[in-house]
Amino acid sequence: MKNLMMMLLASMAMVFMSCDSDDGDDVKPQEVPEEVKTTFNNEFPKAAKVEWEALASIYEVEFEIDAVDYEAQLSSDGILIRYKYEITVNQLPEQVGRAINESYPDKIIDDLDVLVQGGANYYMVDFENSTPDHFVFDEAGKETDSVEYWD
Repeated sequence: MKNLMMMLLASMAMVFMSCDSDDGDDVKPQEVPEEVKTTFNNEFPKAAKVEWEALASIYEVEFEIDAVDYEAQLSSDGILIRYKYEITVNQLPEQVGRAINESYPDKIIDDLDVLVQGGANYYMVDFENSTPDHFVFDEAGKETDSVEYWD
């Protein structure tokens, strides 16, 4: 009976571990097209702990630079689409921090990321215990719906 229970628990653990919330499939570095790796290595030469995923015709990569978490998306022909990295509240530009505080004075920031897309920086803010819980601000501190929050 004990063995049966252990096997059942082990099976359940394997099922839960395989249920990943990511939409893509993990890809080995050698399976990533050369042009994608070349662009990635040129843009992020100090990247460490690199993990690749394939999402249709897009490659998404998670990595670290100087202990900061990054994610990037590249097209299958090696074009950098966008990337983001974590920051702290103290690293927010003054006008963005002020806009967040004025618009959401009672909210507690849970997560902050800089999104670099289309040649511009955007600031993605995730609030604790809030619905909706995430917003995007442009470099001037204006909240924008024209840029999708990248979760």
